[in-house]
Amino acid sequence: MGCPAGCHKVDTTDGLHAPKGLSRDEAMASMRRSYQQIMEVAEAYGVTVNIEPHGYFTTDPDALEETLGFVDSPLLGVNLDTGNTFIAGRDPVAFSSDSLIASIMSTSRTSVSHWPKQSAVTTPASR
Repeated sequence: MGCPAGCHKVDTTDGLHAPKGLSRDEAMASMRRSYQQIMEVAEAYGVTVNIEPHGYFTTDPDALEETLGFVDSPLLGVNLDTGNTFIAGRDPVAFSSDSLIASIMSTSRTSVSHWPKQSAVTTPASR
């Protein structure tokens, strides 16, 4: 069965900042429950769900790897967007060179990669 809207891939992300009032473990547990529900529907329709590094957790290689482990599904992947890691305050080259990210990129889990050119004028304002 295909997606009624005709989409085959969708992106998800987290917020730029950690959720207020939740510990890291509580926030990750909430994300785990959400991804389990999301992936149940995605699998029913054959839709790939990409996690796009954009926020507090997804631009942390350890947290991104943990998030990918929430559900054992070939339809849960990554849209590796280094521009977002830069805007989130990380070094995109170091992020991409991290052994965990390199491992993710070498598997079928990386569905899309986006290596944008960042402007020296707009980037500081985006952070």
